[in-house]
Formats: sequence, structure tokens, C-alpha cells
Amino acid sequence: MELGPASDLLLGRDHLAALGIGVTKLPFTTTAATAATAPLPAEDEADYVPPRVFGSTPDYDKYRDKVLRLLDAEITANQDIPLGTFYNVPGSEVHIITLEGKRCYRLQYPLPHAVKPAVTKQAQEWLTAGIIGPAPPGCDWNSPLTHSYKKLPDGRKIDIRTCFDARGVNVILVVVDKHPLPDQGDAHRLQGQTLCISAGPQVVVPPIYGCAV
Repeated sequence: MELGPASDLLLGRDHLAALGIGVTKLPFTTTAATAATAPLPAEDEADYVPPRVFGSTPDYDKYRDKVLRLLDAEITANQDIPLGTFYNVPGSEVHIITLEGKRCYRLQYPLPHAVKPAVTKQAQEWLTAGIIGPAPPGCDWNSPLTHSYKKLPDGRKIDIRTCFDARGVNVILVVVDKHPLPDQGDAHRLQGQTLCISAGPQVVVPPIYGCAV
């Protein structure tokens, strides 16, 4: 790629850690970051949020063990949920309302050979668990599968995330119901105080919309 007249060099995030360059004041850090320490809270300080700590220190390990004990029952209950179970709160369904007469059928584009086994494995697991199913005959909807990489804070790729390319469906939506993902400013305002982050639950797509995704 061509750099602008004011740029002499462009570095990717995967090279920053090797050069000892860190990105600070974000809810993540490189493995070279220095661990912070903080006094443990009193037992009744339920709203205490410790500074973001990376690495192992006695105080951090003690606080982590305490949090895990408090969450143990919830984690166990979550692990016992069958794989094919969807979110069961009334009204928790995704309705994909598109422009009248508009459909989106996009053929699967080629994926890199290196990621095909992981994508195929994930799709098969979804099918076995009942999360996805075969499209009905004559379905005029199709969105390609795609992938992204799961990375460590230092940029190293450790796994492959399978997802689908919904851009074709997004452009014909009547209601653009976007989840408010945090932007860079939101990340800066967190200032490293994020304690727990979890994935969202699975929600049902009614059969009339099912083949759209």
C-alpha cells in the first residue's frame, strides 16, 4: 500500500510488542506490561473494582479466587445448559424485517485453505447442536460464511472464529437494529477497569426469517 506524504513508516499491531511498544489506558495490554498491585477490599465493599492486573501477584490471585468462588454457582449452571438451548426470555427473538420484495442470495466465496478445517468443524458443531439447520428447498436467501482470528493482546493469532457475512442483508433492512459496540473512545473511558466480559446468549430467529441468516 502507498503511504501518505506525511508518513514514513507503517507498523502493524503484531510488530508492536516485539519492538517494546505498548498501547496503554485500554482494557487490554501487551504481555510485557508491568503488573499493578492494589490493596484488597474489605468484605463489605461489594462495588470495589480493582485496577486491571496482568500477571500473577499474591493480592491479585487472592482477589481472583474470591471472585471465582462467588461466580462458581452461576458458572456451573451455565455449563449445564444444553448446547442447542436458546435464550428463553419471552420476546427474545430476532426479527429480520427487510424491504418489500428484496432478497439477498450471495454465493459462498473462497476461504483461505488454512481456515477451512476450523470453519467446517464449527459449522458441523452448530448443526449437531441444533443451532443451525438445512435451508428449505427453493430458499432465495444465502449469506456466505467468513472468519476472523482470535488474538492475544500481543497480536499473536491463537484460534479462528467462524461467522457469517451479513452485509448483503444489512443493506436491505427496514429497521437497522445495531448492537451498540464500544468504539475507541468508549474503550479509553474504561481506563482498564473492565473485570469480566462474557459472550452474548443465543437468541431464536423465527422460521420465516431463518434462511436469511
